[in-house]
Amino acid sequence: MFRFANAVMLILFMTAFSWQFNDPDGVLWLMIYGYAAIITAMAYNRWYTHWAAVGAVGYFAGFFTLIQHWDPAVPWIEIEEVREAFGLLICGAWMLVLTAAWLRRPKESRPSYA
Repeated sequence: MFRFANAVMLILFMTAFSWQFNDPDGVLWLMIYGYAAIITAMAYNRWYTHWAAVGAVGYFAGFFTLIQHWDPAVPWIEIEEVREAFGLLICGAWMLVLTAAWLRRPKESRPSYA
C-alpha cells in the first residue's frame, strides 16, 4: 500500500514539475518539484534516505515564508504566493512521511555517512 502511495505522489510531483515550464520563475519550481519527485522515486524503489528530512526542513521554511502573503480578505486561490506555499506544504508533509519511513528501517540497513 505504501508503494502505491509513493506512485501517486510521484505522479503528482511529476505533473507539478511539468507545469512549470512556462512560469517566469519556473527554474526554481522545477528544482523544488524535481527534488520531491527524485526522493519519492527513490522511496518507490524502497531506497529511503535522510535527504527526505533535509527536504522537509527546506519545504516548511519556504511554506512559512510564502504564507505570510496571505490576506484573509482575498480568496487564497487568487494569490500566487499562497498557492505556491500550499505546494511547498504538500511537498514538506510528504517528505515527513518519507523521513518516518527511513527512520523505521533497522539501523543496520541504513547507510553510514561517516
